[in-house]
Amino acid sequence: MNLLLYFILPAIIYSNFIPNEIRIDYLPGLDFYLKFNHHSGYLDDSTFFWLFESQHIVPHDPVIFWFGGECSSFLAILEENGPFLLNNDGHTLRENKFSWNKFSSVVYIEHFPYGKYNNKSIEEKYASAIRKFFELNPGFAKREIYLAGKSLAALQLPVVANHLTTGDVKLNIKGLLIGNGFFGTQLYIETGLMYAYARGFLDEDEFIEMVDGCCKGILNECDFYKKNNSECEKIVNLLKKPKYEAVTAYDITKQCEDNSWMKHILGQPNPYFSNNNSYGNSKFCYDVHENIYMYLNKLDVQKALILRSSMISEWKPCESLNIESKPNVDIEHEFKKVAGKGIKTLLYYGDEDMINIFMMGQKFAAKLNSRAEDEKTGWKFNGYLAGYQTDYNYMKFITIRGAGHSPIITHPQEVYQMITKFIRDK
Repeated sequence: MNLLLYFILPAIIYSNFIPNEIRIDYLPGLDFYLKFNHHSGYLDDSTFFWLFESQHIVPHDPVIFWFGGECSSFLAILEENGPFLLNNDGHTLRENKFSWNKFSSVVYIEHFPYGKYNNKSIEEKYASAIRKFFELNPGFAKREIYLAGKSLAALQLPVVANHLTTGDVKLNIKGLLIGNGFFGTQLYIETGLMYAYARGFLDEDEFIEMVDGCCKGILNECDFYKKNNSECEKIVNLLKKPKYEAVTAYDITKQCEDNSWMKHILGQPNPYFSNNNSYGNSKFCYDVHENIYMYLNKLDVQKALILRSSMISEWKPCESLNIESKPNVDIEHEFKKVAGKGIKTLLYYGDEDMINIFMMGQKFAAKLNSRAEDEKTGWKFNGYLAGYQTDYNYMKFITIRGAGHSPIITHPQEVYQMITKFIRDK
């Protein structure tokens, strides 16, 4: 089943190959001194990268490759874990005290247009791009490497890791860092309705009707994904009710704001589901990054990054994207292959996200691993409970209390502590 995704595939289209890179000595809006070098360039005819060298010990620190999932990686740079963040004015930058290049060199990979590329999968293209990066930057080649991303990147990163650790030249992949990962429509639906009930979106009679119609009265036998169960489908479509429209799905503790940019996205169908057997047309409400849109479409910014006007169209954080409701690969098999190579995975989720619900990641981790090494425990930040964690042999599952779809934005200190500890404890 093809599903229309109204998220972010950047509208950058490259017309010719530029094999090298440049050091960026000037960036509009940056009025403070940087203690590190940063470079941008092209890895093939359709792949752009932006490298930020570590602020710590460049020759020894690991290298993190960031993939935006269904999003432009520029968003992560300018509002999440980059060394400078864009202010609301869309013109000036400020220092990010919790930048990930405080402990690692970070390479942000900008997306390819989706489609067929010489019969290569998107994951093969990513792997080829990373190998090309090390050809251009051989000094980084022997570092410990981590692949990171969010949302749909969860379906891509293990496949990329397996490509990079296969063949004559195997790269030193140490771990995957996945935030609020998406693991397929079926698992989302299975956990989404339970989450909706737990958070008070479903009345008791609706929940009982759901269990009777979809679960045969037994909770652990629920199957909300059956296409031929009209009674269950009717129950699932309860989530189309207007009571959900006031909620920001990216963080259910937030209210939808009625400004012009949010009006643009309100009313768009839920990207993960069609109108049949799904959450249907539940509305989305989120900040569509007006300031970043303004900044990245400035000619002087594009020139500074060598995003020349002859090579790009209008930059957008979001584009329509057709994806399959089920991954094209056996994602469980890919994660097991990753673990078999000694590569560890961190799955972290904001527990207020209704886009990619933490229960989906928790269920995926439990299904993938036969048993946990320890019982679920709390983890602390500055003496306060920051969330919960479950440790498996080659996987760690963590929740971040009070965070939504982008915990790096709302809880940067907690995420910084979590990521650095995961890398340090390798």
